Amino acid sequence: MDTGYEVTLVPRELVKRFKGLEMKPAIRQVWDANNTSISIDGEIQLPFFLDERCLWTNALVSKYVQEVMLGSDWLARYGCIWDFMTGNLCIDGQPAVILTRRGHIKCRRVLSQEYLKIPPRSQKEVLARVTLLLTQDPKENVVVETNRLKPGFYVGRTLLPNNHRDVKVCVANTTTKPRMISAGSYILDKLSQ
Repeated sequence: MDTGYEVTLVPRELVKRFKGLEMKPAIRQVWDANNTSISIDGEIQLPFFLDERCLWTNALVSKYVQEVMLGSDWLARYGCIWDFMTGNLCIDGQPAVILTRRGHIKCRRVLSQEYLKIPPRSQKEVLARVTLLLTQDPKENVVVETNRLKPGFYVGRTLLPNNHRDVKVCVANTTTKPRMISAGSYILDKLSQ
C-alpha cells in the first residue's frame, strides 16, 4: 500500500488463480519511477476480502509486478484512513491492520525473457526482466550476485541497469552438455544493492 501509486497493480500470477474472472484489454499506461513504461496485460476486477466483506477491486495486471500494489484509487474508493503515527489503517470505516514500514527492498526476481540454449563449457548473455516490488524502486545500482542454478550451471555477477526489462545477465555452463533456459524461468530471486 502506498499513496504514491495512482492505480492498483497486481501480478499476472495472482490473476491465473482466478479462473472465472474476465480480463479486459487495458486502456491505461503505467510508468515506473525511472520513466520506463510497465507492460500491462489487461484490466480485471478482483475480489479482496476484509473479514467477511468482499471489496471488489479494479486492477491493472502485469507480469512485471511481483506483489499486489494497492493504489490511491483503491484507498479513495474505500475511504481509507491511514494514521502514520500509530500505523493503524481504517478501510471503509472498519479498523483493518497495523502497518509497519519496510526498509529498502532488496529482493526481486530476475526472469529469462527468451528461450536460450547454452552450449557446453561456454557462457552467454540471457535477455531478462526484473520484477518490480514498487513502482518507486530505488534508483541505486543493483548487482546480481554469482549464483548456482544447477550443478555446473551458474549466473555470473552482473550490474543491472535501472530499467526492468531487456536487461542482460551472464549465464555460464561448465558442463559437457548443453543447458536450456526457457522463457519466464527464474534466473535469480535475490538482488543486493
